[in-house]
Amino acid sequence: MLSDGDLRKAMEEGELDIDPFEERGLTPNGYDLSVESVRLPAAGTEVREGKALIPGMCWFLVSTRESVRLGRGIAAQLWLRSSFARRGVLASFGKVDAGFAGTLTVSAFNASAGPLELGIGERFCQMVFEQLARPADMAYAERSGNYQNQRGITTAKAEAPRERPAAREGGGPAGPATHAGTPAPAGASESAGGKGGGNAPPTARLAPPAPVARGQEPPAPNSPCRRHGCSLCCRSTLMPLTNEDVRRLTALGYPEGSFTEKVGGWVRLRNDAAGDCYFLKGGLCSVYPHRPEGCRAYPLVVDADSGEAVLDPECPHGIEFCFGGSEGREVRRLVEGLERERRQRKVRKVRIEL
Repeated sequence: MLSDGDLRKAMEEGELDIDPFEERGLTPNGYDLSVESVRLPAAGTEVREGKALIPGMCWFLVSTRESVRLGRGIAAQLWLRSSFARRGVLASFGKVDAGFAGTLTVSAFNASAGPLELGIGERFCQMVFEQLARPADMAYAERSGNYQNQRGITTAKAEAPRERPAAREGGGPAGPATHAGTPAPAGASESAGGKGGGNAPPTARLAPPAPVARGQEPPAPNSPCRRHGCSLCCRSTLMPLTNEDVRRLTALGYPEGSFTEKVGGWVRLRNDAAGDCYFLKGGLCSVYPHRPEGCRAYPLVVDADSGEAVLDPECPHGIEFCFGGSEGREVRRLVEGLERERRQRKVRKVRIEL
């Protein structure tokens, strides 16, 4: 690992370049990189001046102001500054290969419930440099060079969607609240209480909207569901329905018994023989504008232990959504309402039996 003196020497010898270089960025064993711009993919916005306001539970991208050039004998690591980690920021960093040149794009997530202010020009991450035991035979540009000489925020090239096997996978059961804080595994068909737990609440998975048929209100063009063509959580769903959900869907002409099932006091969406949500037709939601309240909230879920709204870890694109405190409060109110309606149904059932 190179010290501050080693970094100065490497720059003098032309093995390392940081542009622009400022003394305030130098640390005892690295260099702090500052923010040039901030992008919120879910909102489709990018901030280049002033301060970026990043909502809670939101994925964001940062481009460094500094352009870095590494010689064949130097590699580097990126680390989040601890001041941001203490404010709830999570980030995934990796190696910067020997021979790399360009600005750095950092992917991060505001895991706190509240908004995060990130100033343009603010120091965001630290670059720690390492001397290789011997210079690389082939530098980064000669090996792959996918992001060589990049400027500004550079995202990964879109990958072709992987072909799914015919058997069901992913898209586990959906529901408004966890049981013991643990969502049911993907593809499970039991209630959230596990096998035999028919009286336990459904799992904490609120299904995302799927792409919709022509002529219907589509998800926003920049929504993760639409970008990825994802409808996993509309498969093998255990989505619970509010009384209002049922009224709204029956008003469209669907008999209640065709799309609902009743288990342990819950009224939830019925799956067809293939395990798909009753309303999922050809991979598309046939009632998207009228979808259940839970479908509108996903991938926010409620952890039963803490009672807090969190992102469902089983959603493959959950990190790309942006949510603030208001959405979290709405999900908790939804869960409370569903549980209240379930209790009322169970009371009515007891009275009828008596």
